[in-house]
Amino acid sequence: MTKHFIYIAFISLLFLNSSCNSKKKSVKDNTTENKTLKTNQTQESNFTVLLKGSHSNFEKPSLKVIKNNDELKQLFGVLNSTKSPSDKIPEVQFNKNIVVGLFMGTKNSSGFSIEINHIDYKPDETVIEYRETTPKGRVMTVMTSPFQLAKINRTNTPIKFQKID
Repeated sequence: MTKHFIYIAFISLLFLNSSCNSKKKSVKDNTTENKTLKTNQTQESNFTVLLKGSHSNFEKPSLKVIKNNDELKQLFGVLNSTKSPSDKIPEVQFNKNIVVGLFMGTKNSSGFSIEINHIDYKPDETVIEYRETTPKGRVMTVMTSPFQLAKINRTNTPIKFQKID
């Protein structure tokens, strides 16, 4: 009888341990997926990062300039089309600022990112230097579409995007 009781207790502990490990994994996976979505409003040298993440819903690489609230709402409609909860649309004073968006397009693994490095306001143009990073080492096999949105000073000069290494 004692052997039978020990056997049942042992099997119960194994079952309990394996179910706890599977719950830990699912919580970890959800945390990893959502961690990059909330980089709101960090100040860089001459721009403010509004949002940065790994899921933009833009399939093709794209560099965008958003000059009014209607364009910003339309952009967030795309960004939020598959997110729950949705990212909040930031308040931007378009009489003083504009928003630029950098989108890498769809990638087949984690580890990719895109970000503004510097903005140079010249008399005849505004140059936005940006950098794309690629995975190094081990990555997860998952579809991503990295992006960054930033608020910059409003300018009437042409905006040129320049990729740097």
